[in-house]
Amino acid sequence: MTDHTLLSLDNAHLNTIILCRAADKLSTSIDDETVILDMASSNYIGLNPVATRIWELIEQEISFTTLCEKLVAEYDVPENSCRADILSFLQEMLDNHLISIQQTEITRPSECGQ
Repeated sequence: MTDHTLLSLDNAHLNTIILCRAADKLSTSIDDETVILDMASSNYIGLNPVATRIWELIEQEISFTTLCEKLVAEYDVPENSCRADILSFLQEMLDNHLISIQQTEITRPSECGQ
């Protein structure tokens, strides 16, 4: 299963995904936004307040389901649109090597917690 299939609403096992930040990234908060620096590539990405909240929540391993539940409760948004928006954001983060994912029901090496 590719990472693009893994982070898809079509993934029947989406609720088994565990997320966390990639260990080698630096970040800092400025007001209610965050800037992340990838030292290896010298790339940086700026996060808006909602993306910053996701970054805060994935500081420790968290399931996709729990992440969605927290954001739906905090931002009072419909679950379906929240899940789709989160997946889009997570895919961007994964493409930029800023997060690690693990799917618990599929044998896959865990990068989380390393």
